[in-house]
This record gives sequence, structure tokens and C-alpha cells, in this order.
Amino acid sequence: MKSLVVLGDSVGFGVGDEDNMHPNKGVGAFLHRSLPGFTKYANHSRPGARMREVFEVQLPRALEHEPDVVVLIAGGNDVLRQNFDPTDIYWSM
Repeated sequence: MKSLVVLGDSVGFGVGDEDNMHPNKGVGAFLHRSLPGFTKYANHSRPGARMREVFEVQLPRALEHEPDVVVLIAGGNDVLRQNFDPTDIYWSM
């Protein structure tokens, strides 16, 4: 039994996908449906999330699932900030 977990921002969450009325959207749900043998799936992504949230909030929740595969799609919300500093992301890791 393999598990897949998605961490990240709106891209990982699936904002903009055609089917916004159902939770099974986004790249994680697509991978879960497409990859044989992955019976567990959790998506901890959240629209607007920044890297610090991914590492401080989403990652601990994801580790509770003991995932075999983790998909990380994040960073866009950090880069769009006027005060963006890549060392902040480095140190939050």
C-alpha cells in the first residue's frame, strides 16, 4: 500500500481546475488516479501558502501519513512579494 501526499500552494491545491466543486482536483489527485498501487492520498496544499507555511504547518501534517511519495509545488507566492529574499526560503528549510 503506497501513499502520496501533496504540499504547496494554489497550484498543488488545484485552483483553476475545471472541477472546482469536488476535492479530487489538482495534480495530486491526477497522480493518485493515474499511478497504480497508490491507495492513500492526502493534499495539504492551500491557496496563498508560502514556503514557511509549507515547512512549518503542512510538512508535519504530511509526515503523519508516513508517505511514500511527496509532491511539493510551492514558491510562487514567495517570489511575487516585493520583499522576496531567497535566503528566507533557504533558512526555513
